[in-house]
This record gives sequence, C-alpha cells and structure tokens, in this order.
Amino acid sequence: MRTRLLAGLLALLAGAAAPAMAKSPQPPSPAEAMRALCGVPDADAEGCTIEGQNISAWRTVEYAVDGAPGFTLLATVSEDADADSPHLSAPGDTLGLAQVSYRFRDARWQQTSRQINFGSIAVSGAAGNPPIVGEGRLFVQQALSNGMLIGLPIRRFEPGGISITGFSMFRLAVADASGWTYAGDIDTGTDNGADCDGGGAERPCYASSGTLRQLQVRTAGLPSWPDFEVAVSGTIVGDDGKVRPVTAEDATLWRFSEKAGAYVGVTRRCERKKTC
Repeated sequence: MRTRLLAGLLALLAGAAAPAMAKSPQPPSPAEAMRALCGVPDADAEGCTIEGQNISAWRTVEYAVDGAPGFTLLATVSEDADADSPHLSAPGDTLGLAQVSYRFRDARWQQTSRQINFGSIAVSGAAGNPPIVGEGRLFVQQALSNGMLIGLPIRRFEPGGISITGFSMFRLAVADASGWTYAGDIDTGTDNGADCDGGGAERPCYASSGTLRQLQVRTAGLPSWPDFEVAVSGTIVGDDGKVRPVTAEDATLWRFSEKAGAYVGVTRRCERKKTC
C-alpha cells in the first residue's frame, strides 16, 4: 500500500506553519527529505520501498526550537501489499511512523535525527490511510522539561460513517536530538453524518466539537507531559445508546499514562465517580 498525500503535504508546507516560522529559511524539499529518510538517492517526494516496507509521506511540520527553525517530514510505514490481494483495514489496524528532522544552524539546514518505526498510528478508513491533515486548526507547540510537545491536528474515519477530529501528540527531544516520541491522539470531536438517518431511531445523527486547553501547571518548572482538557458542545451517544446533548460533565481530561505510553482521556463524570 502506498499512501498518496503529497497535495496535503505541500499545502501544509505552504500555509500551515506556525506564525513564528513565517519568515524562516526555505526548508528542505519533500523529495530531499524523503531521500534522507529512505537512504536511497532515487526516492521521490511520495515515498519509497525498503526491505518490503513502504515508506509513504504523511505530513511536514515546521516549528521553532530555542529560536532556531526546525523542520520534520513525518511518514507512515506499511508492509508491501500484494497487488492481487488488496487488504481492507479493520478497526485496530495501525501504520508505523517514520521521521527525518532538521535544524537550521550555522546558516544551513542540518539533519538532526532519523527514525523508522518509532511508533504506530491508527489507520483512517478501510483503505488503510493515515489520518488526514486537520485543515484550519493550528498545531500545538509547548516547551517541556525534556523536549517539546507538538500536537498535529487530524481527522480520521471509522466504520459507520464516523469522523473523529483531534490532535496527534508527539514529543520532540531537544537536548540530545534523539528524535520523536508518539504519545497517542487526543480526540476533540466526533460525528456520524456520513451514515445516519436524520431523526430516525435506527441510526440517529450526532455531532460534537471541542477545544483543546492546557491545564494550569501546579509544579515549578516545565512539565514532562502537560495535562489537557477538551470542553465539547453538540450531541453525543449516551450510556443508554441514545443521542443526547452534551453537558459540562462530558468534558474530557487527558493525561499522559506512563503505562500506556500515550495520552488517556477520562470524562469529568467518570473522574467524579472514580469509575465508569
């Protein structure tokens, strides 16, 4: 399987960088970054195949580290599929993650890290694609005690016409330039508008959206993993399976779990009850 998301990748390069990066030097081209990631001179901007694994461009990210421009190409990793037996993805299927990163230092872009299969992300849709770029939302950039937290806006699709918006969370090591750590997704909204029947009882429609807010840090210095809250509005499916309006208790607290190695969400209702 070869994911083809070059158009979105180029759009992100052109217009979705952080405001602080607006006057940064031109970063490496997608083709140049992919050649560095693949380690082969003939790789193009879309990807390559290495030892039976497809490396496919997913998205680029521009950011600032201690005032210096940074640039990363993120890609997905999948097994080389049999063209005669196409694979349809199922819930729970994942894609590996790869990246190559650069820092602008001494008047030039210098490669700082390269990783293949440093984590895995849930597929979006039956075709097994990665989540699409969440257009129109700025990504999160937060300094940490041990690096930098970056949250990339995404939208992914699940069976039943369900669309989920949120942020894919990553930590970028700064001091030792060891690379990126994937920390799971924080969901901010969901809807089933692609496969619901309006006011019908069989597949009632619902839609919610929310905003991501970092909670106040209560300790001195920078956190290793900050806590977040997502306050939602709209409608959701309740415990009884029926659609209902959201309430303040449906706000979700997201904390990093060392055991899970990812952000885990719990609603205010469940937090109050200590169980759910």
